[in-house]
Amino acid sequence: MRTIRGFLLDMMITDKDDVIIGLPDPLSTERLPVVAVYLKDHSFASSLFRSMEETWKIAEEL
Repeated sequence: MRTIRGFLLDMMITDKDDVIIGLPDPLSTERLPVVAVYLKDHSFASSLFRSMEETWKIAEEL
């Protein structure tokens, strides 16, 4: 887990073109106020993975 400029996002990118993004839901009344977004798209997953590789290099460990 890493942080960059105080930004935290829960995200998983698989090698099978799956992307899962966890986002806080401030309007939820659930115990864990989170929304998960699931996408399966090769170009989006590949692009996001490349971007995250670059971000990972400059981010600080938590």
